[in-house]
Amino acid sequence: MCGITEASVVEGQCREMQKSTQRQDSQARDRQPLKEFVDGSRSDLTNLPQRSCPPTKLPPFKERVRKALPSWLILIRRYWKAHGVFPNLVRPATFNEKILKRILFDRRPVLTQVTDKAAVRSYVEARLGPQVLPKLYCLTTRPDTIPFDNLPDQFVVKPTHGCGWVQIVTDKSTLDRDALIDICTHWLNQSYYELSREWVYKGIEPQIMVQEFIDDGSGSRPTDYRLFVFDGSVELIQVDVGHLTTGRVRLYTPTWEKLAPELGGDVPQPAHLAEMISAARTLCRNLDFVRLDFYDTAERLFFGELTTSPECALGRFLLKGLDRHLGGRWQVPRQTRSWASLEWPRRRFTRFGGGSTTRNTCA
Repeated sequence: MCGITEASVVEGQCREMQKSTQRQDSQARDRQPLKEFVDGSRSDLTNLPQRSCPPTKLPPFKERVRKALPSWLILIRRYWKAHGVFPNLVRPATFNEKILKRILFDRRPVLTQVTDKAAVRSYVEARLGPQVLPKLYCLTTRPDTIPFDNLPDQFVVKPTHGCGWVQIVTDKSTLDRDALIDICTHWLNQSYYELSREWVYKGIEPQIMVQEFIDDGSGSRPTDYRLFVFDGSVELIQVDVGHLTTGRVRLYTPTWEKLAPELGGDVPQPAHLAEMISAARTLCRNLDFVRLDFYDTAERLFFGELTTSPECALGRFLLKGLDRHLGGRWQVPRQTRSWASLEWPRRRFTRFGGGSTTRNTCA
């Protein structure tokens, strides 16, 4: 006899039935409509910390150590520090786990194209037309060639190859041009891929963009409408009033039902909400997930950007459990890369912006 009794068999069967029931409950919860999910989660509100961008400069020793470590190790360690758990990358269930899996394994060229702030303009124009794009005044690899005298009083300056790097000029008469040129030069000399280890930034050519400032009447920064889009279907709209100002984030359904009213005051429904939803359906139909940002004025809608890996998988949602709920909406495509293909560092840091070729399309 092997010592297995009828009672132990029955106990094992009961445990398996209990695990199966828990899995079914979890799957059913993931399939809940967003509004029903939130109504059952309001007691689980947590704070949303503002994400800090990767450091632009570290002490020399730490910089050498960081460059010697493989990207996958750095990304997993950052995830653990942000969320307190290690990610499940074999069978990811949460939104952030699936973002991290995309960063590590997904190498579709379209992800780089839509992340490149210059290249994405042609992607959007081909699908929505040029009317949704802010005017582009200048695209250059030499900040000293920016035609400041020909620019309007208000404009926006940002690089094509980074995240969170932006200078908004609201009064050109008070602008320190030399200081702005120095900032742009610093951007060009930075590799955002080296800082964040997000693969999509690795192949983007560093350039400086000067484009139209979108004035929606809300102040120095327009309200940012961030649509979480899964294969062309909008699941959630995050509204950033003042652009990531702490305590000024609101969550809405695509029909503009506010989620968790206790989070703060209401934001009026944008005038072109229906156009946002329609544009998201057209622009993101063949993408399993992307975050699509818009600005809205009384006259028309403006495209902001497309983001393939929001917060680099480090973000925490205003509602506890929303991470898993959105993960249930995301059907991750089969990846061709395996763990064995993950790269180890084999390159030296390259300074950009000092090459022999320059590109300048400034007016």
